[in-house]
Amino acid sequence: MNVVILCGGRGTRLAGLWDRAKCLVPLGDGQPIIVHLIRRAHALQPHRIIIVTGHRGDEIADELRRLSLLHPRVFVHREAQPSGTASAVRAVAHLLDEFHHTLVFNGDTLPRYNLSELVQCVPINGCWRLIRAVCGGKPAGAVLLGSDALRQLLDAEHSDLDAWLDNFPYQVDAGIYYLHVCGYLDVGTPRGFELARTWTEGL
Repeated sequence: MNVVILCGGRGTRLAGLWDRAKCLVPLGDGQPIIVHLIRRAHALQPHRIIIVTGHRGDEIADELRRLSLLHPRVFVHREAQPSGTASAVRAVAHLLDEFHHTLVFNGDTLPRYNLSELVQCVPINGCWRLIRAVCGGKPAGAVLLGSDALRQLLDAEHSDLDAWLDNFPYQVDAGIYYLHVCGYLDVGTPRGFELARTWTEGL
């Protein structure tokens, strides 16, 4: 399995609250959210973890090196000109094994559910193309792409991943499965940023 963590956002909603990359917002234990995300990803035993950056990409890479979190299977890819979340996945297509599932999640969104729920999800009628986590009818910041879905994304023209998912083809033919989850913490919003101060693993 591939894991792609999207960390290219500019953090405009946190203006005046945070002056670093969003994925470096610390949680209640003092560790940046990206540390928790990488730990969650490691628990899935993926083939590789790719952190896609754009804005403040050097800052993110420097922090991960300082924390000794980078090694041959965990690395940073910085987009020269970020143009959207779907484009970010396509930018690292050469690093992905298209015959494996690819888990994509946002670098500023921490699931309050176990990511293995996505990975272990039972296929519909023996076949699925992608599984999307939703909470209260809204995207919950994670999607698992089957090899067929990944190939379709690489050929698509959408720059935004959510826009592509909203228009994903073959939904009638069990092409997409929605996993309803209990919640997530989005530190990219002022409210989420405040909640992050008291967040602890296990909630």
